[in-house]
Amino acid sequence: MLLAVIILAATHICGYLPNEAPNNLPVNWTRVITFIPGWVWIVGWAVTAVFAVWEMVTSRGRVAISLAVALCTATAAAYLFSYIMTVVSVGWGSREWFYLGLYGSFSLVVSGLLTKIGALKRGGIRADD
Repeated sequence: MLLAVIILAATHICGYLPNEAPNNLPVNWTRVITFIPGWVWIVGWAVTAVFAVWEMVTSRGRVAISLAVALCTATAAAYLFSYIMTVVSVGWGSREWFYLGLYGSFSLVVSGLLTKIGALKRGGIRADD
């Protein structure tokens, strides 16, 4: 799971690398970073990746996975705001709802898994049983 967090973080960080194309970010994401700058996302994902590597070494994982869930939730919220602003200014037909559902559902699934594992540990059942 921590390797997946590292891949997720690296993918988001690499999405901001400059290239020769004038618009190197997806159209919808360009709207999102107008009110949350790109460097905020880069720093958040970089911190998450560092925690994931550290927790792989120390055999932990809760903090990195929780940070990934928090960033995905923040991304879903940003897409929700972007969708509302697009509908207000342009009208229906925007696709931000797709990314809202994608990131929102990822956050819900992973946080549900973390809650279930925590409940199993508190109940005295190991997650690998």
